[in-house]
Amino acid sequence: MKVEKIFYYHQVDEFRKFFRVVLSFQEYANSWWKQRKNDVTKLEILNWSELTTCMRRKFVLPFYEKNKKNREKMK
Repeated sequence: MKVEKIFYYHQVDEFRKFFRVVLSFQEYANSWWKQRKNDVTKLEILNWSELTTCMRRKFVLPFYEKNKKNREKMK
């Protein structure tokens, strides 16, 4: 994932990843995040890993994830 490569290059720690990404949300992702804020206060999403998992469920189509895993197996 491009964002993770950028974080690795700039040595961004796990705590800051979460907040940097949330601040950059635009349009639909921003609306989605505003609705999810209540979940953050309920401790559902606390870090980068949980945020990426939640966003993949919401924004990445299931067949894309399945095809991605199959392509990785073929390498």
